[in-house]
Amino acid sequence: MGSCKFSMFSLLCLIIISLLVSGEEISPQLVKERISLLSFRSGIVLDPEGALESWNSSGIHLCNWTGVKCNNASDRVIQLDLSGKSLRGRISPALANLSSLLVLDLSRNFIEGHVPAELGYLFQLRQLSLSCNRLGGDIPKELGFLHRLVYLDLGSNKLAGDIPALLFGNGSSSLEYIDLSNNSLTGKIPLKNDCELGALRFLLLWSNRLVGGVPPALSNSTNLEWLDLESNMLSGELPSEIVRKMPKLQFLYLSYNDFVSQDGNTNLEPFFASLVNSSNLEELELAGNNLYGEIPPIIGDLSTNFVQIHLDENLLYGAIPLTFQTLSI
Repeated sequence: MGSCKFSMFSLLCLIIISLLVSGEEISPQLVKERISLLSFRSGIVLDPEGALESWNSSGIHLCNWTGVKCNNASDRVIQLDLSGKSLRGRISPALANLSSLLVLDLSRNFIEGHVPAELGYLFQLRQLSLSCNRLGGDIPKELGFLHRLVYLDLGSNKLAGDIPALLFGNGSSSLEYIDLSNNSLTGKIPLKNDCELGALRFLLLWSNRLVGGVPPALSNSTNLEWLDLESNMLSGELPSEIVRKMPKLQFLYLSYNDFVSQDGNTNLEPFFASLVNSSNLEELELAGNNLYGEIPPIIGDLSTNFVQIHLDENLLYGAIPLTFQTLSI
């Protein structure tokens, strides 16, 4: 009798749970999001770590699938984080149906193909991380529609073509981190005077094929802490007036470009003078440019901040200040 009561109780519990689950599952929005996630799953051809095994179980609610996070009501997917899972395949455009998504992180995998333009319609997105994959083709201009984006990382892929102007000039003031480094991007840095990135703290564009000068509009990014333009084909004078307006700058990497100094490539003093008030500066890389002239005495004023400065592979001469211990020429 006792076992019968227990069985009936267990059955009742299962029925209640089933009703609750089915009630959530038949929610039109949740059904749509489940289909979107399964569409993404179908584009993954190799999952060596079994990261998506839970996605194949009908007994596991999608909000409990590996990498998936829902809001408190469990009726919207707000995060998809499958970083570092060794996944191989392509990104399904169906992810654009996750309309409440805040975080999309597929970094550090082996994902190929293009960045779907449809991702630009995830209007709530705050973080987009697709770095360290094998993505190719152009950066879709539609990513410029992401006005609430704070963190954008497309670094270390095989992306090519020009950087879409809309990516930097969409009127958004929320972007704090931009990493497009270690790709094959070409053209100029598309930052116009009417594009203000006032919240920007990190801009990493190293190891591309960018040309032209550092855009004057970058001086609007007064909160910039890390600027890395190393290993491109940039030219023009060292950006003295731009970095002068970046008092929070900690790391400035301009090496292996084709920059020159002021006054017909004879005067480095204006550039170093523009950095004297950058009290947080830790490292300055200017190696491998086309700099010529005498090392100015004002460079000694940076030694009080223990700044590491690298000037190798330039045509410079003159005495190194006695107070300077971290200058490489």
